[in-house]
Amino acid sequence: MDSDTYAIAHQGQGQDGWIETFTVSADGTSITEVARLEYDENKSKWSSLVQVDSDTYALAYGNNNGAQICALTISADGSTITLAQTLLHDSDASQEVKNSIVKVDSDTYALAYVGSGSDGFITTFTISADGSTITEVASLEHDTQDGDWNSLVQVDSDTYALAYSGSGNDGYITTFTITSDGATITEVASLEHDTDTGKYNSLIQVDSDTYALAYSGSGDDGYITTFTISSDGATITEVASQEHDTDNGVRECGVRDLQAK
Repeated sequence: MDSDTYAIAHQGQGQDGWIETFTVSADGTSITEVARLEYDENKSKWSSLVQVDSDTYALAYGNNNGAQICALTISADGSTITLAQTLLHDSDASQEVKNSIVKVDSDTYALAYVGSGSDGFITTFTISADGSTITEVASLEHDTQDGDWNSLVQVDSDTYALAYSGSGNDGYITTFTITSDGATITEVASLEHDTDTGKYNSLIQVDSDTYALAYSGSGDDGYITTFTISSDGATITEVASQEHDTDNGVRECGVRDLQAK
């Protein structure tokens, strides 16, 4: 998409899946809807959108059939949205997949999601530049207790950090190495940073080794906590934490979502 065009994936009427495009002026004074596409008439929950190439996008979501990935093409001005391909990659997963998808290399993608038994999975895929083919490459069940409220970010060329809610809804950050072709996924280190609650995670990179996590902690209060993570993922260290809302801090998604275009 071009410099003033944006796309959003969301659940609409009847819990159906929609993609809509908008233009937003440089000064933010005008927001105009351009086009929309109902990409799933069944249901769509917990969408996570990533760019594949200049006009192709991959969307991970859940519906009544399980965990899905679809590819869409969107013209630069947002006027045309076309569904290119859909893959049901986990029929054992529920619709509550809590997806987070990131790009690994030019045609490889890593997805953190909630799979069978509410366990935590990371699965890799290759997606062609035009979106016509989506192929699962490898999968790792990294948490056999729980793997909820995922937020996955890249640390360096082959290292990734995942913030998620594990056993007892506790807050975890776990690092992984993923080869550029997606064939090998290896857990490196894990830190239980909140022994009470760690839900609605949104993790972003601050500088080369510093990361900020917004999440819902004890009593559903809002927290921002910072960490340092080494480039190889071997060390994860909590730096500081701020309880920014003592009343309610659920769905801490805005910081990361506003970065995506």
